[in-house]
Amino acid sequence: MKGRAIIAAIALAQGACGEPVVDIGRSRSDAGVARVRDAGSVASDAGVAPRDAGPADAPRPDLAIAALSAPPATHVPGEALSVTVDVENRGLRSARETVVEVRLERVDGPSRGPHVYQIGLVSLPALAAGDRVSRARILPAPDSLVTARYRVVVEVDPDDIVDESDEENNLLDGPFFSVSHLVVVPTEIDFGTVGVGCAIEVTARVENRGATRAIVAPFALDPTTSPAITLDAPTSPRSLAAGSAFDIRLGFAPGEVGFHEGRLLLRHSQLAGDTPLEILGRGDVEPLREEVLEQRAAPQVDLMFVVDDAVSMADERDALAASASALFAHLEAEGIDYRIAVTTADTSAAGARGAFVGDPKVITPSTVDGARVFEASVSEASSKATIARGLEASREALSPANLDTVNAGFLRASASLAVIYVSDRDDASSGDTASYVDFFRTLKAPDGEVRFVAHALVGPAAGCATATYGARFADVARATGGRVDSICAGDFAPVVAQYPGAGFGFEVRFGLEREPLAGSIEVEIDGAVLPESAWRFEPSPPAVVFDQSAVPEPGARITIRYRTSC
Repeated sequence: MKGRAIIAAIALAQGACGEPVVDIGRSRSDAGVARVRDAGSVASDAGVAPRDAGPADAPRPDLAIAALSAPPATHVPGEALSVTVDVENRGLRSARETVVEVRLERVDGPSRGPHVYQIGLVSLPALAAGDRVSRARILPAPDSLVTARYRVVVEVDPDDIVDESDEENNLLDGPFFSVSHLVVVPTEIDFGTVGVGCAIEVTARVENRGATRAIVAPFALDPTTSPAITLDAPTSPRSLAAGSAFDIRLGFAPGEVGFHEGRLLLRHSQLAGDTPLEILGRGDVEPLREEVLEQRAAPQVDLMFVVDDAVSMADERDALAASASALFAHLEAEGIDYRIAVTTADTSAAGARGAFVGDPKVITPSTVDGARVFEASVSEASSKATIARGLEASREALSPANLDTVNAGFLRASASLAVIYVSDRDDASSGDTASYVDFFRTLKAPDGEVRFVAHALVGPAAGCATATYGARFADVARATGGRVDSICAGDFAPVVAQYPGAGFGFEVRFGLEREPLAGSIEVEIDGAVLPESAWRFEPSPPAVVFDQSAVPEPGARITIRYRTSC
């Protein structure tokens, strides 16, 4: 899933090589230690009250580091480091508020320069006996870090303000990681669960984020790597210029049920020794997959008004311009990220031929006084066109020739599209209405009808004194689930304020990474299971599509579980 970050909390009870962790932080002098304080901390040496030391045999708290997140295997100097630490009170008495000190310790590299960097203090609340708390922080890694191997070290109550029954479990070392300007993304390869007898491939990118060239040695798999894991990478050294990258591919084809592990070994000229990157995978029969997605925070809609520019439309254009305030108030109230453009129904040599009118031609939330710009654009859509070809004009407006030139900046791949036809007569384009519907649906592929809608503000079937029936416009609107409203009404504001409708512009189609087995899909929104009537499965490409009445709310967490043969 596009962009997912996973922080694995790894419980460690001893230091490197299985030896007991000792408190090395207080035995060091300040000399040579680079200190970078976390501005969000609430504790400092100056403000810490002395600890309350009770009788020697009295029950005491016992703060201990229970878990520490693993940093990425490769890290660039100056980039922020995510740290998650769990602390528990294993004693028989409550512990007062204190902090966890987070530092980086260099374990090799040049002898000069600091070997220890304090990168932050993380505040802890008071903990009752038996309580446990997890704290996640994004902490700065100094630009001055030299290329070398490091580890994260965390220490609870570094100023010794809590009188504990055991002072020897306050410190924990994390696993080693490498700091250089050469990184592999992702830093951990996780194939997930793959069906036995099936194969999957992932691509990892090797990036040089530094300012100098690097020589990358041939990649290799650690000898202990499962034979189900394979590597496709250059077999000779690769020269990688600053700012450049290349890809390698890893495969996973489990032959049996169970977990498969391995390590990819990275070696390059910026760092001595190998940097191991973990590889994980699991084989299973009809594995159960879970994909977690999120609804976008705000709906995205591109609205295009196609306005008949006949002389007979003067009053209707004025009424449409007068509805601008209602339209923009609705867009603002719904928090819609919009693009709005206006073109005419004139496709003659002297007409707009799909080109947008107005200045600026595309109105966005950042346009100064967008409602007034819309009014002026609608009023400008005036000529003496004798034939209305609104459907053809809309197709020309969104043709590659116009989108790449005069109409650039309007159509967004991630946004839904609404086309509003406004005319007092029927369309006279040469194509059948179905061809225009197909064009717009193809334009918004693969989402089809759930991402495109047309509305028609046209003459009704019975006509009226100022308009004839806009049958073709109405056919296109009905075929896409849009509105058909009468242009004979003098006030368009109540109608225009409904463009777009509720839920339109949010994602309704969520693609899946694998092909589910029939009947195995379960869908949740924010932890609540949805009935199958609220969504449908589309097989090509595989996706869950929500009914318009069940579109997930902004920011909603969508969890989709299913079984797959592979």
